[in-house]
Amino acid sequence: MGRSLCTCSALFALLIASAMPGCVQAAIVSVCDSAVLADDSAAQQLYAANGQLVTVTVSDEPPVDVSCRTLALPVAAAQVRWLSLSDIPLSEPPPPSLALQGRFGNGAVDVTEVIRNQVLRTEPDFLPFGDNLLPYFERAPFGLEERAYFNDNAELVCTEGSEVAGMVLRSTSRWEQLPGVALEFAVSGSGRFELAIADAAREVRGTPLVLGAVTLAAAAQTLRYPLPANAEPWTTVTLLCPPTAAVLQLANVRLVPPPPIKRDTSRRSSWLWTPSLWLTEPELAWSIAAKENLDKIHITVPVSDNGEVENADALAAFIREARSRNIAVWAVVGDRRDVLPASLQALLRRTRAYLAYNAAHTGEAALDGLQLDIEPYLLPGYTLAPAYWRNRYVETVTAVHAELAGQLPLDLVLPVWWGTHPDWGSTLLNALALPDLSLTIMNYRTVAAALRAGALPFLAWGQRNRVPVTMALETGSISRDGSSETRRHYGAGSEGELWLLQLDGM
Repeated sequence: MGRSLCTCSALFALLIASAMPGCVQAAIVSVCDSAVLADDSAAQQLYAANGQLVTVTVSDEPPVDVSCRTLALPVAAAQVRWLSLSDIPLSEPPPPSLALQGRFGNGAVDVTEVIRNQVLRTEPDFLPFGDNLLPYFERAPFGLEERAYFNDNAELVCTEGSEVAGMVLRSTSRWEQLPGVALEFAVSGSGRFELAIADAAREVRGTPLVLGAVTLAAAAQTLRYPLPANAEPWTTVTLLCPPTAAVLQLANVRLVPPPPIKRDTSRRSSWLWTPSLWLTEPELAWSIAAKENLDKIHITVPVSDNGEVENADALAAFIREARSRNIAVWAVVGDRRDVLPASLQALLRRTRAYLAYNAAHTGEAALDGLQLDIEPYLLPGYTLAPAYWRNRYVETVTAVHAELAGQLPLDLVLPVWWGTHPDWGSTLLNALALPDLSLTIMNYRTVAAALRAGALPFLAWGQRNRVPVTMALETGSISRDGSSETRRHYGAGSEGELWLLQLDGM
């Protein structure tokens, strides 16, 4: 794996090529404005970091349009197996290993994702419920007299003194803020200690909130304190020494979840994407709903070019039948390109069509809500500017929400990895604290711990902001048509050339 000696700007492309003899005609990589080569079957249309659509081609001939930006390669165009955008910085050493995900077969290569060996920086994880949290905490003594320390037996030892002293336990993981969460301590020792917590502001002021005091004995005690409601997350546990000499053995610190709320979990919802299911095969839809015990279905409702719901009478009949079966019906729309500024008006036109339909079909024939399933991360070039596409996503959702004006509830389908992604995470969620809005999380995991870890950021945010959150699970094979992608790993001993080039900010 090597690096190109050519230099231009600062966005990146990856190239796979066969080995070539020394004297060959040079291939030309071209980056042109989107309209220039849009009809060329060999061209790729990609989104640059500023959201502009550009066309990338590899050819033995330079482009006719002189405004295109070009880069010559020391290989013929026929030797290029694949070309795509990458977010691997040229300023860093080449990664020692890579994974390419896509479809590989019959000499053709279609790579959809390049995965570095580096671990993606994410937002902090949540502290787990039920586990001993001591391994998650870093310990730091405080006090002018330096009279608090841990001895070889992992006991907090406090010597006699007149100044405030103790030990702070801090974790980079976030604390759960659900109502009813408690903090539990298992302690023993001698002397009287105060147990306190703090958020970031209290840390700065040096004024932790005391939960309670305990006079220790040799026998272990278990203490449980409800965590007070707080605008900001708690960040630290503080163990405050008494003025006298004392010893505290802290065996366990646990976060205890609130008692579970008993709910009817026997009913579920699902997507029925194909319009024919409600238009020409409604009995199949009812069969699916009965088999899966559904109480809500999300269906595709086409809208004509003049902004009207197609087959409105058939839709009304379908919804009335759903009502008789105690099934709610939501319209679901979404395309990865809906975040583009040029696509917004079309999306708003569909939104107005559903409102107009409900105005004409009140009561038992009305849609129950609108769901947006927009996945901008599927846009080619997304990885170059995730924050740009996040902002576009928020602007799109906000515009649709304003168009609905409370006349229909709005649900958003989000991938589970957005919950902790550095460019999405809390920045996205804080922008979505809107009335009449709910979230559906594509939590497609197969391990219980991973399911819970993925769900927690969304559920905690939803609880704090009173936004309903639903988990969507994959219950069957994701690909039933043989189109599944393969992930190939390359490292020491792998053969082939992977070139990292830069051209026109790419």
